[in-house]
Amino acid sequence: MLENFDPSEIPELPADSMEDQALHQSFRPESDWVEQGIQDVPVDKIDLSESPVKSEMDFHKTSHDEMVRGFDTLKKEIRPALEKGADTDYFRNLDQQRGVDYAHGTQRVYEAFYGKDAIRIEKIGDHYTVINGYHRLFVAKELNVPNVPASVVEKRS
Repeated sequence: MLENFDPSEIPELPADSMEDQALHQSFRPESDWVEQGIQDVPVDKIDLSESPVKSEMDFHKTSHDEMVRGFDTLKKEIRPALEKGADTDYFRNLDQQRGVDYAHGTQRVYEAFYGKDAIRIEKIGDHYTVINGYHRLFVAKELNVPNVPASVVEKRS
């Protein structure tokens, strides 16, 4: 059954957004790139010259104000809890105790920075380019956030 499998017959799916398109275009063979996991990355080292986000008017899926609140939650609640060993279950339980739904809770913020939806960047030497997360990086720069958690994939030397 699989011996007749032709991967070229799989239709290419359309990307939902510019960030999704960047994610698909940035795929690199495993031999050239190494997953480094979530790291704190200096915002001023990330190249934002290709960013489609130029103003608050470019926020559609999540509002600019909501992202600003997310960075406040990151600073005041998420990072301190992580230093004590918190994970997604901790934030889910915290939201339940507070009677807060996912869309307005700490678990969503945690996952936006440390989960599958984390900012994703490529590192080549000391240079970082964005795969996903231009909106969050726009807000980080605007708020003078020195470092952001990001999922880093690094070019092998």
